[in-house]
Amino acid sequence: MSLRIFLVGLLLAASLSTYACDGCGGGASGNFQGVIPLFGQNQFAFRVNAFSSIHPTAAYSSPLPSSIVLEDHFLQHEFTFRKFNSKKMIYSASVPLGINTRVETARTTQIKGIGDIQLGAARILINTSDSSFRTVKHILTIGLGVALPTGKYMQRDETMLRLPANFQLGKGAYAYNFNLYYVLRRKNLGLALNAQERFYSENELSYQFGNSTSTYAVVFYRWNLESQRLTLLPQLGIGFENQKQDFSYGVAEVSTGGNQTWANFAIDAYHGRWAYGVNFQQNIHSNIPSGEAESFARYGVQVTYKLGNKK
Repeated sequence: MSLRIFLVGLLLAASLSTYACDGCGGGASGNFQGVIPLFGQNQFAFRVNAFSSIHPTAAYSSPLPSSIVLEDHFLQHEFTFRKFNSKKMIYSASVPLGINTRVETARTTQIKGIGDIQLGAARILINTSDSSFRTVKHILTIGLGVALPTGKYMQRDETMLRLPANFQLGKGAYAYNFNLYYVLRRKNLGLALNAQERFYSENELSYQFGNSTSTYAVVFYRWNLESQRLTLLPQLGIGFENQKQDFSYGVAEVSTGGNQTWANFAIDAYHGRWAYGVNFQQNIHSNIPSGEAESFARYGVQVTYKLGNKK
């Protein structure tokens, strides 16, 4: 199995990831997913991500003081199809299905359904990973993506109070992202660097989510188990995420925005047409407004199936 599989997989993990955590303290984009395997053929992937946000124990954390918000739990299932039309371009379409649960002292509210569908494209600008004449090899990529406002964003609890924007399944607005990705590799050891910028338009409620920036550095190692026809790819990294304040009717929401630093751990296994992965993120530092909900850990699993040989 070519190492190019893993390096380009790192590319798309960064450039076309659809997992977003805009309501978990600091508005983190949460785009670390480990390595998404790309075999150079069309493929289908399924991913599950989960995290929880803990609210401060204070009446002002809830719109109704008689029912204080304690925790928010987010579970997202994501279905992705990737199309390879050349050696330079990769296209992607992802459909997220979310289950969001809010636990309060007086009630528990759950909403579920489709989120914001995302489309993306990535172009490989430099790729020397297949060169037999180079000891140190490089990949440089650029990617663009757009999220469509397909998810519900005005759902209410049993008291008919509209749930907060960050708890909704969708944004009600278009979101655009731009990213750069660079990989440096020598033999089986490599380093991947990713930077991503995300921009939001204003929705019909005159609410605009703050633009976000995320940067990640990941060290990975390829471990071949030839007797089992299995390849393992452990990864270790660190990430920094920043989100600007949201705006409602042109006025900044003081309890939004901030930044977080994450430690990232992941391992993937490749066998035949199948690839499996698990990833974990631990919050190691936060700088968020007082009263904002905060997430301390994120979890994810994924499976990918190669549909067929490239023609």
